[in-house]
Amino acid sequence: MNIQDKIKFYQTETDQITDSELLQAVLAITAKIADRLVAEFGIDGLRKAGVAELQKIKGVGPKKATQIRALSMLLPRMLSKPLFGTKFTCSKEVYNYIGPKISGRSQESFWLLLLNNRNRIVGEVMVSQGGIASCPVNPADVFRAAIKEEARSIILAHNHPSGDPEPSQEDQDLTKRLCLAADGLGIPILDHLVVCEHSYVSFADKGII
Repeated sequence: MNIQDKIKFYQTETDQITDSELLQAVLAITAKIADRLVAEFGIDGLRKAGVAELQKIKGVGPKKATQIRALSMLLPRMLSKPLFGTKFTCSKEVYNYIGPKISGRSQESFWLLLLNNRNRIVGEVMVSQGGIASCPVNPADVFRAAIKEEARSIILAHNHPSGDPEPSQEDQDLTKRLCLAADGLGIPILDHLVVCEHSYVSFADKGII
């Protein structure tokens, strides 16, 4: 079974297809080149690799390296498009939704997920972006977006570029202030997630919210 047939066969079970096989199909490269790329960079490293680094792999020339780099830039943009109507029932589902969009950022960014009365997403907003270790948030900006979109409830999320998802004291203090404001406005905050590339912490799961 060639790779095209295999993708058709497993179109609803993509976990049955290896990273190497997906690279072959997307980039029209041989199995050997795909295996070398995965072995050298891994999928996480591949999306961060520069054109010069990629050309060190035997069989990858300037054109193919540029294609790989372009693909790595395109994927985050595809993931950034909100899947309106998605329903959240637990923190893991929220992480699966927002994690791929913000966890790999080199700067902290603070996001707001806007939900309707059935916990389905109706919008998302990046409220602010900061540096490597902090991200100032103005409560007015948070609730301005929620009121404008007539959200019935909201979920907060921000990333930690350090790789440690444990909330800082500042994170906890900010969340408490926002929850107090939310109570006054009648727009409850259901959760606040701190996300990294491979892990997250939910304020709701920890009983902080």
